[in-house]
Formats: sequence, C-alpha cells, structure tokens
Amino acid sequence: MQLDEDQLDEVLRSQSNDQSEMEFCYRLPELSDVFPGSSLLQERSYLEYVPYLNFTPSISDTVIPVSYKEVIRAPLWLVAFVYFLFLSLVLSVWAALGNTPALITFGSLTLWLIVLFFKTSLKIEVDQTHLRVGGASIEHKYIGEVTVLSSSEVKLIRTRDADPLAYLAIRFWSSKAIKLQVSDARDKTPYWLITTNNGQELLKALKS
Repeated sequence: MQLDEDQLDEVLRSQSNDQSEMEFCYRLPELSDVFPGSSLLQERSYLEYVPYLNFTPSISDTVIPVSYKEVIRAPLWLVAFVYFLFLSLVLSVWAALGNTPALITFGSLTLWLIVLFFKTSLKIEVDQTHLRVGGASIEHKYIGEVTVLSSSEVKLIRTRDADPLAYLAIRFWSSKAIKLQVSDARDKTPYWLITTNNGQELLKALKS
C-alpha cells in the first residue's frame, strides 16, 4: 500500500512538471522578462506592432452665421378650412359605413394634414455667401436687382406677366413677394419670385 502511494506521488509530480513545461513553451516572452524595468519600451513596441486603428478626431463643423431666416407656413384659417372639409368627409364615411371606418378615416386625414402643413412650408435663409429658398440656393454674386413687390404686382407677375422660365418659390395664400433678377449668363432662369412676409428685411439682408 505504501508503494502505491509513492508511485501516485511520482505520477502527480511528473504531470505537474509536464504542465509547467507546456505553459513555459506557450507563454509569449515579455520585454520585462528580458529587460527588467522597460515598461516604456514595452508600450512602444506594442504600439508599433498593433495595427493602427482608424480613429477620426472630433472636429466641430464650421458654423456659417445666418443673417436672415424666415419660414412661410400655411395660415391657421386655411388649416381650419381644410380640416373642416376633412370632417365633412369623416361624417359621410360614418353615415355610410359606421364607427370604425369613420375613426380610421379621421385619424388618417388628421395625420395627412399635419404632414401637409410641414411639407408646404417655405424656408428662406441668407448667409454670407448664399441665398437659400426651399431646396434651391444662389450665390450673392449672381443676384441682380431685387424688388419688393406690392400685392397688385404679385398678382400680375403670377398671371399675365409670368415667365415660364422663372423660378417660383411662392405660396398661393400670400400676396407678398420679392422679385430677384439672376445675373448669371449660364443660367436661363430670368428671375426668382419668392413669397415673403418681410420683403424689406430680406432685401436689407441681401444687400448687406
């Protein structure tokens, strides 16, 4: 029995030595093992051999100051009128089909009216280099004469005196606008007609 215990201890020591040799073989040598106290050298070596990571520095966007900004939205009376028409349609659906179809129609038309309200808005911005109206923009150097139009002049330029090549950024519910001549020889557009509630302020921003 004593012999068996000695043999067992021998086997355990042999396995422990084999495991230590395997760990030694598979352990990567560190620089601190070869050159004691070389933590800085180890860090530099790591940075040299690890692939570079594509870090993009955070750079704040250049902010261009806006000297004039205006948003033309549909007036409340127009929104109320359209909503009244929608309610008339909802009542017709309710009378013919019942509550559930009427509620679905009411919700759909209300959502559509909200989307339409924001989609029909017209955004006007003037900065140091460009005039932006809706999705179009023009540099200041290509802007010619700018005229603030009266209600009667707006009516005429929309109808009898209209030019089919002109760029129209107008909203039918407003009778105020400016006419902006285009002085770019490469552009066939003769002028821009822009709806605005503050024609004099926009004119002042374009001239500054």
